[in-house]
Amino acid sequence: MTKGQVPSADCGQGAKEIWRWTEEMDFVMLTAFAEEHLRGNRVNGSWLPEVYAHVVTALKDVVVADVTKQHIKSRMKTSQEKVY
Repeated sequence: MTKGQVPSADCGQGAKEIWRWTEEMDFVMLTAFAEEHLRGNRVNGSWLPEVYAHVVTALKDVVVADVTKQHIKSRMKTSQEKVY
């Protein structure tokens, strides 16, 4: 289990591992998105497909080994709901 992960309550077969976003994970993700924005990888309000790959790589290098594009999209949606 890597940093930020919490074991699932059900440890039986088919149980999935649940992990929570930490402030460090948010910082790494937002920094990666800011760098991609400065590179011009946001067109018409949408991120280019390679942006998510770069953000996944940044998170894997620093914090979480098993983060996916879907985790990032979900976190962005959650973050936007909290802000607005």
